[in-house]
Amino acid sequence: MQNDIPNWLAAFATDVSELIRNRKAETQFKDAVREWAKALDPKDYPIPFSHEHPLTLTEKYAVLAGVCDYVHRGGKPIGPSLSEMPEPSDIRMSAAYCAFVRGKVPELTEADLPDLKLCLADVEADFGTRATQRDGEQITDNPAKSKRSILQRIIESISSGVTKGTLDHLDK
Repeated sequence: MQNDIPNWLAAFATDVSELIRNRKAETQFKDAVREWAKALDPKDYPIPFSHEHPLTLTEKYAVLAGVCDYVHRGGKPIGPSLSEMPEPSDIRMSAAYCAFVRGKVPELTEADLPDLKLCLADVEADFGTRATQRDGEQITDNPAKSKRSILQRIIESISSGVTKGTLDHLDK
């Protein structure tokens, strides 16, 4: 991690990275970002955020990927990269994405964190809509989200059991 990256942005990038841990999620991200970059007009970058121009889901994927690629410079990029030796037809797309990551992502401030979290929530919801059914229970394609759901259920059951049991015990 670079020294010039604010802690809040590094922490947020870690949350996004957790979402992209499995190959299926990574592929979904890469596909969405490539779709966005192919149609990109540099005057239409999704950053700075504007409530007059709500972001599309594809733009939200691009913002999240851009944050990760900026924070984890030197790592395996999520978005199209010039270092991937793109086909000549993809050079414009890769250059536009790289310009976005290097030019716009550093402009983010901590005041943008609520908008970034909304982007993450919408992308997580998109993963939920791609969930599959098995044995009557919804199983997500994303292990991080499944783990969160399981942990939430465990915490809720412990909390309710502890509260009831502890209060009953204290009354005696």
